[in-house]
Amino acid sequence: MITERAHAKINLTLDIVGESRGFHLLDMLVASISLADEVIISERTDENVVCYMDGVYQNQLNSAVRAAALMQEEFKVGGFDIEIKKNIPLAGGLGGSTADGVAVIRGIAKLLDIPKRKITAEFLLRLGSDAPCMYNTGVKRVGGIGEKVTEMGVIWPYNIGFIAGSGVDTRAAYLAFDSMKLPYGNSTARLMENLDKADFKLTDYLSNDLYLPALSLNPDIEGAVNNIKRTGPAGVNMSGSGSTVYGLYNCNVPEGLSLAAFTK
Repeated sequence: MITERAHAKINLTLDIVGESRGFHLLDMLVASISLADEVIISERTDENVVCYMDGVYQNQLNSAVRAAALMQEEFKVGGFDIEIKKNIPLAGGLGGSTADGVAVIRGIAKLLDIPKRKITAEFLLRLGSDAPCMYNTGVKRVGGIGEKVTEMGVIWPYNIGFIAGSGVDTRAAYLAFDSMKLPYGNSTARLMENLDKADFKLTDYLSNDLYLPALSLNPDIEGAVNNIKRTGPAGVNMSGSGSTVYGLYNCNVPEGLSLAAFTK
């Protein structure tokens, strides 16, 4: 048996920079945060995958179940019992589903001594576009459809408070971006160009090209932004395709907001 922490992520930037073969090409800065699910994995004596999340049985639609199936297919291994204790809000742009899946892959690899070099970005992409950047914690620049991951080796000096409302469908958000004919963003490139300047402030570059599309699908996001702004953060942004909105704080996170921090 092994227990893995499945860390949530936030998008500090999310720029849509092009399109290729029907996929949106991205340039974004993604950071792991301390908010995490707990994923417990143990081997079975048969080839079944049995997964419960907070006591509720999960089928093949759950990313943890799909991750175990991928490991079985790729490495010809047996079955597993998986228990997920959920802390990350569902469908909020924090990567909670993918986090559980990559935690299962990490856990099985450790249980069975599968070399790290065999868990490639191409393999992780079979789980989802977020999987390569979420397999390890830290701050990364992510490009392409998610397969290009560059670890930055920094921990930003902010605490994080966030509000997670009702979800936004990711596919619908990208379709809305296309139909709105919005321009491509360049916040990530500008951030990287100015990272070493003495007056650099991360909060000057927080950006998300999916904000307006997500807002068109879920108007409650605007209220969440306004509520965060009233608490006096150094900066505010939306993560992923929404609907989670977060603020970065130079000191303590105000009471009433969920608390997290950047993590390695």
